[in-house]
Amino acid sequence: MSPTLRKRTRVSTLTALALLVSSVALGQSFDSYAGSLGAVESQLGEGQQKLERNRQRKLAAAEALVTLAPRTELARERLKKNARALYRVSRGGMLPVAGGMAALLGHASRVSRLEQIVHRDLETVRALGVESQTLQKQLGALNGEIASQQRQLSALEVARDGAVRERLTHGSFESTFSGGVSGVPRSEGRPQYGLSVVGAAHSERFTEQRGNLALPVSGPSSIQDATRAESDGPGLEFAAHAGAAVRAAAGGRVAFAEPYGSYGKLVIVEHGDRYYTGYGGLAQLDVQVGDDLSKSARLGSAGSEPVYFEVRRGTKTQDPRQWLGL
Repeated sequence: MSPTLRKRTRVSTLTALALLVSSVALGQSFDSYAGSLGAVESQLGEGQQKLERNRQRKLAAAEALVTLAPRTELARERLKKNARALYRVSRGGMLPVAGGMAALLGHASRVSRLEQIVHRDLETVRALGVESQTLQKQLGALNGEIASQQRQLSALEVARDGAVRERLTHGSFESTFSGGVSGVPRSEGRPQYGLSVVGAAHSERFTEQRGNLALPVSGPSSIQDATRAESDGPGLEFAAHAGAAVRAAAGGRVAFAEPYGSYGKLVIVEHGDRYYTGYGGLAQLDVQVGDDLSKSARLGSAGSEPVYFEVRRGTKTQDPRQWLGL
């Protein structure tokens, strides 16, 4: 076997090994992420079911309390009526003395019946009052429990959204500048052999365009040096009129397209051999991850804020003026 063929074979073997290691690492990372996210989703589902059951209990208690009010009012009116009747017939001046013993016994019987009726009415009013108090306490407890469950669900939703956002961020933005496949985390400390999404031809074309990249903003604009909180090197700000087209400085493939920190709405274009250009502060994104672009292809539009532009190779920021020929 010739030395050139042995070298190609060794590089191919390293490439296959790196792909395998990266795939295993990605699988483990995804399994861990999916497991934690699944646990949060499960808790969310259980919490929502409990919340719905408590809401149904609250609705039933409120309806019972509403129907209890007229019953209580009716029982009180009946008690008042029967208590007045008992008072009238039990006054000493109304005893039927002239009617003899039979009249006295009949009167005593009526008084006894009225006393029993008044006693039952009084017990009914008391029972309805206790039921009303019980329902009110139940409603108070349910309101507290529902509020607590809503807070817990909100916290779980925040945790879920944070996990998804973390996955998207570390699976797209950070790994984009670490030499991994776009949208796929790079295994820490492991070199990547030929894993760039964009081929070598793009890389050669990009490096040959040093000093001749297309300006990222169309139309009149002012340019000044700038940086961003998440960046460790120089960039440029293009102050253009709102709605101006923002274009790719060179051909490549979209590796990231979504809001990110102080960059605002950000597009990252991969040009091969770990070269990237970033375009932040866009008002509108017209591309998505995976789109193949030609030089000066439209990425989106500028807004009221300046469009931020930077060039990187891996995680190292390049001087954008040298690449643009400014």
